[in-house]
Parts: sequence; structure tokens; C-alpha cells
Amino acid sequence: MTERRGLGNSIVATDLTIVIPTVGRIELLRNCLLSIASGSVLPQEVLLGDQSRGHTVANLVKGKSYPFNVRVVPSSRLGIACNMNQLFSEARTELLLVTHDDCRVDDHWVQCGLDALHANPGGLVTGKVLPGGGGTGTVPSTIILDEPEDLTNTRKAGRLYPANMGVYRQAVIELGGFDERAGFKLAAEDLDFAYRWLLDSRPMHYVPAMVVVHEDWREDTELNKLHRLYARAGGRFYGKHLYKGDRHVLRMALNDIKTGVRAWYKRLSFSPVSSTDPRLARPVWIPIGVIEGLYESWRLGRVRMSGRR
Repeated sequence: MTERRGLGNSIVATDLTIVIPTVGRIELLRNCLLSIASGSVLPQEVLLGDQSRGHTVANLVKGKSYPFNVRVVPSSRLGIACNMNQLFSEARTELLLVTHDDCRVDDHWVQCGLDALHANPGGLVTGKVLPGGGGTGTVPSTIILDEPEDLTNTRKAGRLYPANMGVYRQAVIELGGFDERAGFKLAAEDLDFAYRWLLDSRPMHYVPAMVVVHEDWREDTELNKLHRLYARAGGRFYGKHLYKGDRHVLRMALNDIKTGVRAWYKRLSFSPVSSTDPRLARPVWIPIGVIEGLYESWRLGRVRMSGRR
């Protein structure tokens, strides 16, 4: 439910928590919090999952006045999946919206997220991620599709953008949360989560009215490093599910590698393909990730088997 309280016409959604994992990017995080504070609807609480292993995040909110409660949750272990699971367990409300510390949310993001969640009980919703200005002009993990999409009973796990998502806390718990294996420590935990969600025939919707802006702050060298990380982690996701006998992910992996080969062909043919195109990392790093994912799944299986003896 929502209730009207505070100064002026502020509306507080008392059934909503906003979750923000952070590695201590303070200026970006400050802008993120200010964008939430300027929204048409405010959350009951904002949880900051602090993986910085320092005091800068706590100092950012200490003594500051926000129109909602801000709680810093120091991460017990490093890794985005561990951080997300810890934040979801700490949340005191059933409805959760998630964004990242290098994003700014639209003024109506909270209201649109609430509407989407209420329209899809027990569901998962995600929305637009627009590129911010400044920097190199190239921002990773953006989506600008204008048409809403019902993704339920598909395998379009790549449609989930974790910097812009909403979900029911109990549904996450029922699914087992995010996979905390080492292979997903830095990336692809969202891809794996969405894939398992869709395999379980749970409702998932892309809602373009939910809008966040992903800030552009990386230089080209750092951006290419991130693309290699994403491709490798994606390969580990494919390896995990290939180990389980899921042939569909083989087609997904081959398609990703094929798009990467085509991008390299165009680039070598002097076609306009940017040096920071994420597809360029796929032909090398996805196969490496697949091998690592297969081995990690085999090793984890051996550990489980030995634990039963």
C-alpha cells in the first residue's frame, strides 16, 4: 500500500524497499540517492549493500536528511550475487525495486515499478536503461525498446537488466536467490537468475515506462575490460546449464559467438564497428567461460557428492 505523509504532497510507498548494491562509487551513489529523493513516490527504505570494505558509504549517509530511511548493509562476502541475496534477506517489505550506484532513476520510476508489480503478482519486471551523457559516449548494459513485452514462458533471460528491476521478495526466496558460485562473482548472476526464473514459468515483463539512466563514466580501456568480463561470465552461465544437459543454451552461446565473428569481419573490412563494441569480446571469451563453467559445475557436483558420503 502507499500512504501520503511528510512535507507537501510526498507519497511514501510503505510496502516498498529500494535495493542498491554499491562498491563505493560515492559521487555516482550520491546522485542516485538524490534522483530517488526527487521522485513522485518515495520508498519506505533504501538499502545500500556496501562492498567497499571502508567507511565512505556510511559517511555519505551519516547525518544526511533524506525523505526516506537509508540503511547501509556491509557485505559479509564480496560478490554481486552474495550482496543481492544479503540485501533481499535484510529487506523488511515484500515489494523490492533494484537499481545500481551508477544509475539515476526517472522521477516516475518508483510509481511505474509499483504499478507493474501490482499488475503482476509474484512477478519480475524490468525496464529501460538509457545511456547517460559525458565520458566516452558509450555505456554498457542499456536497453531502449519502446514496446512492452511479456517474457513469461520464453527463455529471453537477457531481457533482465538488473540496474532496473522489480520483484517480490518471497518469490526470490522460493527460487533460491542468486547463484553465489565463484563464476558469477562479478557478472552473469542476473542472467542465470532470470533464466531459472523463466524455466520455472514465473511471470516476467519488460515495462518501458520504468526508466533509469546509466551514467557514462568509463574510459574505453575500462569499458573493453568490462565487455570481456561480461562475455566470460556469460560463457560460465552457458557452461553451468550445458552441464545440466540444457541444449538450448548451446544455441544461445553459438549465436552470441556468431554475432561476435560477424562484428570482427565487419571491423576488419573497415565497416563502422566501434572498438568498444561488446560483440568483439565474444568469440574468445565466451568459449573460455564455457569451459570454466563446465569445470566449475563438475567440481561443485563432486563436492556435493562427497558431502553425502
